Amino acid sequence: MLVICSGMKRSGSTWQFNAVCRLLEISERVEIQGFLPDDEMEMRVEELSKWANDPGAFHIVKTHAMFDSRKHEIAPEKVLTTYTYRDIRDAAVSIKRQFGADGQRLIDILDGSVEMFFWMRSLPNCILQRYEDFTVDPKTAV
Repeated sequence: MLVICSGMKRSGSTWQFNAVCRLLEISERVEIQGFLPDDEMEMRVEELSKWANDPGAFHIVKTHAMFDSRKHEIAPEKVLTTYTYRDIRDAAVSIKRQFGADGQRLIDILDGSVEMFFWMRSLPNCILQRYEDFTVDPKTAV
């Protein structure tokens, strides 16, 4: 099975990726594939398909890409997606501080984040978690 951990920029997606890795390591065979940039998700479709169809392991990938397995003929039931998001105002401040983004660049990043949020809600087998929830009560979030 392929597990894709994704999230809005500055929304705790690395925390969620690490939590998913640790949870699955407890009882299953897990292969942590690490971070794949947006363009690599599209270039490595054959490999992603192989991971999705591996019945003996969970293959975990972290990305910020909008990857739709259905478009690449990977069965939706073989892909689990987790997605983190946060209040867009807090994300804007964090993006500005972390990356120095402002003006149109910041607006473009935030527009992409909003688009991705609504797109993620439409995916089958997608777990969405709010940053504000798991930072306040990580035990319950896990």
